[in-house]
Amino acid sequence: MNSIKHICFCSGVFFLVLFPALGKAQIKIEYANVEEWITKKFVGEGVFIGNIKVNLAGKEAAGVFSNDGVLQIKEGLVISTGNIKTIAGLNDKYNLSTKFNTTGKPEYDINLAKIINSKLFDISFIEFDFIPYNNSIEFNYQFGSDEYPEYVSSAFNDIFAFFISDSTETRNIALVPGKNIPVSVNTINNLKDSVYYIDNNVFDLSTRYHYKSKASFGGGSLAQNNIKKESLLMKMKNIFINRKPNSVVSEPPLIKESEELLKLVDKNLYKNLQLDGITKKLSAKAYVEPYKKYHLKIIIADVSDNVYDSAVFLEKGSFFTKKDKEQPNFKDYLDLSDQLDTDKILNGNSNKLSNNSNKEVVRKNSVGIDAINLPTIYFDFDSYVIKKSEMVKISEFVKIYQEIKNEYGFILEGHTDIIGNLDYNYKLSEKRNLAVLDLIQSLLKEEVNYSLKSEAYLFPRETNKTAIRRASNRRVEIKLIKK
Repeated sequence: MNSIKHICFCSGVFFLVLFPALGKAQIKIEYANVEEWITKKFVGEGVFIGNIKVNLAGKEAAGVFSNDGVLQIKEGLVISTGNIKTIAGLNDKYNLSTKFNTTGKPEYDINLAKIINSKLFDISFIEFDFIPYNNSIEFNYQFGSDEYPEYVSSAFNDIFAFFISDSTETRNIALVPGKNIPVSVNTINNLKDSVYYIDNNVFDLSTRYHYKSKASFGGGSLAQNNIKKESLLMKMKNIFINRKPNSVVSEPPLIKESEELLKLVDKNLYKNLQLDGITKKLSAKAYVEPYKKYHLKIIIADVSDNVYDSAVFLEKGSFFTKKDKEQPNFKDYLDLSDQLDTDKILNGNSNKLSNNSNKEVVRKNSVGIDAINLPTIYFDFDSYVIKKSEMVKISEFVKIYQEIKNEYGFILEGHTDIIGNLDYNYKLSEKRNLAVLDLIQSLLKEEVNYSLKSEAYLFPRETNKTAIRRASNRRVEIKLIKK
C-alpha cells in the first residue's frame, strides 16, 4: 500500500507519521461570478430573489467549491476573510493569513456592530432582497477558521452572520442550535458546544499552553491564565501585522506539529483543509410572512486584527422555503406564487398581485356579474366590533361569494391608524380580521378558503394627520384570489 510521509520536528526529536493513501478526495476551489451563483445556484424551491449586491474585501475573497466527502457540504459558495485559494490543501500552515486591508484602519458594519463590540477587518458581504412563498426559510452552511484553537476565548473572535430584515426589524439567524447566540470562534469550538465542532488542528505551542486546556499557563485562576494566554498570543500575532498584502504568513519556531494531535484529527480533512477547525453542517432558519419583501445579508469579518483567515461555506440549492405548520400560531394561507407581481414587491409596492390576477377577479362569472365590488370594512377607533353599516357590506359580499366560492378564495387584510405602538396595532388588526371572518363564516354556514394578513399601520390608505383621515385607515380589506 502506498503511503504519505509527513515529517515533523517536535522538541528536537525527528519522527515520521505514516498515513495510508486516502484516494482522490479533495477540495476544489475556484473564483466565480458571485452574483450569478446566488441567482442560479443558491436559490431552491419557493423563493424569488432580486437586487443582489456583492461587496468583497478583495476579488479573491469568494468563489465556488466542490469536494467528495471532505466537508459535510458537497458543493457551494465560499466567502472568506482571506484568499479562498489558500483554504484547500494539506494543513501545513497553522497561521493561514491574507491581508486585504493594508491601511491598519478598522472597518465598520452597522449590523455586525450590534452583535460584536470589537474592531473589524477584511469585511466581505453579499446581500439581496427575496420574496418567500411560504412561512419558513432555511439554508445550510459550515463555518471554519484558522483562529481555532489557539484563539478560542480570546479577542480574536472571527465572526460571520446572516442578517434577515423586513420593514420592522433585523435579526441574525446564524445561531448556535437551540440558542440565541451568534456562531463564531468563541461560541462553537473544542470547549463550547463541541458537538457541532470538527477539530482539524495539528499544531501545539512549545510553551506551557496545551491544546484543549482551559487553564493552560500553570497556577492561578482561569481568568488570570486566559489573560496570560491572550497576552502571549497577541505578541505572536503582532509579528505578522505589517506583512505585505496577500502574503501567507510562515510559521515561527514557537509553533510545531504534534504527533498526538495528528492521531486525533480526521486524516481526510487534515489532508485537504488548511483551516484548523470547522463547524459541522448547520442550518440557518427563520419564520417569515409569505409574499412579503425581505432582505438577506451574508457577511464575514476578521475580528481584532486582519490575519488568520476564516470562511463560511454555503450549500448549493439549500436556500428554500416550506410550509411549516409547527410555527406558533400558524395560520394557513393560499398559494399565490403564480399570481405575484414580484417586481412591484421588490420595489416596495404593497400591491402583491399581478395585473392579470386582478383582471381575473372582475371578469364575468357564472352568475352574470361583470364586476365584483369588494367591500372595505371600517371600524371605530381602537375597536374590532363590526358596525351595522359594515355588516350590510359583508352580507352583500357573501351573497356574491356563494356563487364563486368554488373558484375563489379570499384574503382579509387588517389595518389600523397610527395611534399606539406597532405590537398593539398588529394585534388589533388581527382581531379585526377575525371579526370579519367569523361573520362571513356564520353567514355562509361553512368553512371557507381564506388567508389573514395583519398589517397594523404600515400601509395607510390616507395620511394619519387628521381624525377623518385616520378613520379611513381603520379597516379590513377583502381581496379575492383565484384558486
